[in-house]
Amino acid sequence: MDLDRRNRSSGTFCKVAHAGLIYVRDEFSVLDYSRYLRGRWKFFAIALAVAGVLSAAISLLLPKQYTATAVLLIDAPAGNDPRSATTVSPIYLESLKTYEQFAASDSLFVRAAERFHLADGAAVDSLKRRVLKVVKPRDTRLLEIHVTLPDPVKAQAVANFLAQESANLNRSLGRQTDDEFIAEGQRQVDAAQVRLQQTEHAWAEMEKTHPFDSLYSETSGLVELRTRLQREMADERADGAPRAVPLQEELEALERKISGNQARAAEQRSLAEPLEFELRAARAVRDSALARLSDLRASAGIRGERLRVIDPGIVPQRPSSPRVLLNVLAALFIAAVGSLVAVTFSFVFQQRAQLAPVRVAYR
Repeated sequence: MDLDRRNRSSGTFCKVAHAGLIYVRDEFSVLDYSRYLRGRWKFFAIALAVAGVLSAAISLLLPKQYTATAVLLIDAPAGNDPRSATTVSPIYLESLKTYEQFAASDSLFVRAAERFHLADGAAVDSLKRRVLKVVKPRDTRLLEIHVTLPDPVKAQAVANFLAQESANLNRSLGRQTDDEFIAEGQRQVDAAQVRLQQTEHAWAEMEKTHPFDSLYSETSGLVELRTRLQREMADERADGAPRAVPLQEELEALERKISGNQARAAEQRSLAEPLEFELRAARAVRDSALARLSDLRASAGIRGERLRVIDPGIVPQRPSSPRVLLNVLAALFIAAVGSLVAVTFSFVFQQRAQLAPVRVAYR
C-alpha cells in the first residue's frame, strides 16, 4: 500500500512482478528535472557571476599586447608574359607559401631581436613563437607579417624591419643566383674561346704544311689557260694553220698538270676536312655561348619572383590581447556548461539515493 502511494505521488516508480517478488525501479522525469533546475537558480547565478568577474579581472590585469602588420607583395617574374598575370593557377599561388620562410627565418628574427632588444634573456625560439606570425593568405600573392609586443611603436618598427629585410634578402638571393648563372655562362664562353683559338692555330699550321689554297689558285689559273688554248686551237684548225699540232701538245701537257693538281688538292682537302669541321663547330659553340651569356645578363633580376613592401604597417591603437569581452563570454559559457553538468549529476545521484529499488515478498 505504501509502495503504491509512493508510486502515485512521485510518478517515478512502477511495479514489476516476477517470481513472486515486486521490484520497484525509477524512471527519468523531465518535469522533476526542470523543477530541480529551477530550484538551483542561485547556484547558476553565483557561478556565472564569479566566472564573469574573475575573467574580467584577470583580463584587465594581464599586460596588453599590440599587433602590428606589414604586408609584402610577391611580384611575378618580370620576364613573364604580362597577359599570363590574369590566369595564375591556384597551384602556383599555393607554391608561393615557400616565401613565408623569408620573413620567418631564424637568422632574420635574431637580427631583429638584437636590433630592438627583444630577447631580454628569453630563448629566441620561444620568443619567436610568441612574437612573430607570418601568413600568406590563400589564393593571393600577399605576405603578411604580424608582430605582437607590449609596445605598439616597437611592434610596428619590428614588423617594418622584417618586411624590408625580407625584400632585401629576396633581392640578394636573386642577385646571387644571377651572378652564379652569369659566371657559369662566362666560363663556357672562355672554354669555347680557348677551343676556337686552338683549332684556328691548328688550321693555320695545316695551311702552312698543305697549301691547298695556293694549289687551288694555281689550278684555277691553269683551267683558264686551258680554256684560252682550246679556243685558239679551234681557231687555228678552222684556218688550217700549222700551229694546231703544237697547241694540241701544249694543251695535253696542261691537262696532265691540271689533273695532277686536282688530285693533290683532293688529297689535301681530305686531310683538312676533319679540322675544318672542328673549326666550324668551335665557332658555332663560341657563338652559342656568347648568345647565352648575353641573354643571362639581359635577364638578370627578372627571372624569379620579387618581394615588394606595399604596406609597412601603422602603430596599432588598440591592443590585440587580452580581449576582455571575448574572455568574459568564454568564461560565462564554460561556467554555464559546468554548472549544468554539476546540477545534472547532483539530480541523478539524489534520485538514485532516494528511489533505490525496493524488494518485497509477494503475498
